[in-house]
Amino acid sequence: MSKRKKSKRGTGQGSSQQPLTWRKRREVFRNARHLDNEIPRLLRKVRHRVPAESLWIVADAVRELRAYRKRPRDDRNVLRMAALVEKVDTLTDQHLGKWRKSPRREYAESIIVALAIALFIRTFLFEPFKIPTGSMIPTLMVGDHIFVSKFIYGVRLPFTRIRLGGWRVPKRGEVIVFEYPGPGEHHGVDYIKRVMAVPGDRVWMKDNLWHIRPGNETEAGLAAGSVRNNASPCFLSPDERCDRQVNDRCDCTFLEERSDQHDWLSQHISESSMSVLQTTDIPCNHDMQCVYENQLGTAVHGDCIDLGTGSVCAVSQMVPNSPNWPLGTSPPRTPQEKESWKRECDAAMAASLNLAVGTRWDNWRFMCGWGEGGWGAAWDERVQYIHRVDDQYELEIPDGFVMVLGDNRDNSEDGRRWGLVPHDHIKGKALILWAAGDSFWKPNWKRIFRTVH
Repeated sequence: MSKRKKSKRGTGQGSSQQPLTWRKRREVFRNARHLDNEIPRLLRKVRHRVPAESLWIVADAVRELRAYRKRPRDDRNVLRMAALVEKVDTLTDQHLGKWRKSPRREYAESIIVALAIALFIRTFLFEPFKIPTGSMIPTLMVGDHIFVSKFIYGVRLPFTRIRLGGWRVPKRGEVIVFEYPGPGEHHGVDYIKRVMAVPGDRVWMKDNLWHIRPGNETEAGLAAGSVRNNASPCFLSPDERCDRQVNDRCDCTFLEERSDQHDWLSQHISESSMSVLQTTDIPCNHDMQCVYENQLGTAVHGDCIDLGTGSVCAVSQMVPNSPNWPLGTSPPRTPQEKESWKRECDAAMAASLNLAVGTRWDNWRFMCGWGEGGWGAAWDERVQYIHRVDDQYELEIPDGFVMVLGDNRDNSEDGRRWGLVPHDHIKGKALILWAAGDSFWKPNWKRIFRTVH
């Protein structure tokens, strides 16, 4: 007794032959599905402009095709399906060809719709963002790719700062993407930092610990819950190397910080300072010498270091531990003090790329204001938010602003230098890490697809 040969998909019940290649069979079934979806929509569109007899002829052919498609797979014959597809296609061209879209038009419309959906998602819902610097180390590394939720704080209308809706305002501990509020070449550039204070909070930093006095409380609290490690090698950016001619190690203290809903890790330099070699993409010459121009156009003599793939120019930089903030004298209050302060601000603004850390300008830089681009209220309005308690100054966050810091505390240009972030400059909340580092081909599976907090 011979066994019955198993039918092959798409050839019909009991058929032992293979009438078409698998690519042809796939094309037949794909075309059948397409016609089953396309023609009914076309019939509804032209039902008032085409004779009823033509509509019935095409509709009957489509019903026959649909009924055959619903049969079990073993009861369908690919040649019969191809014949029905040809029949529907021919009748549609004969009776409805005037209104039928060409394949090119269908493809063009599909591409346009896909682009419109992508643009809508990017503009109003989610936007990809690549971490450009190491200011958020160790939470986010240089080259990490994240998605930013753009609707959680309200949707911004394109090319404006008008915000519509929104579930809520930023909370302490959330990582946000915003437009840099200060003047200069970075104005409007996307930055990413962590919200460390919201309106009504009074904040200051002492001995590397961030203090927060919420607006409805009299006692101050600490962001840091505990010390993870008191002296471990710092996490550095890919373009940074520990300058071992100055330090044997570049050590950092890691703090476990928290807010009401978030926990994260921050780092600050364990010693008074740390020397790092900032590498460039400028190769060294045959004499192992390198000279390049910095942002001020000044010639800088760098050091040649070997990266394994070649020697490049690097410059040694001292990164100080900045344990306390704010510092310096009280902000100006009398007309004479304000005039003197204004002259100092103007001079410092002109040379802001060449400031020495620890100057009065550096400590109160945000008090100089940014006009309409940031905390640009009048002097009297700004000064009222600076409070002196014993020997410590405290900054009160006004309505409509947040205070942001980087998790890489001593190696981050953040709100301690350039001021507060207006709510209308915030683009969204960092949501999820979807690619770790610059290489897509060597993913770090331990870090990707994690929420950012």
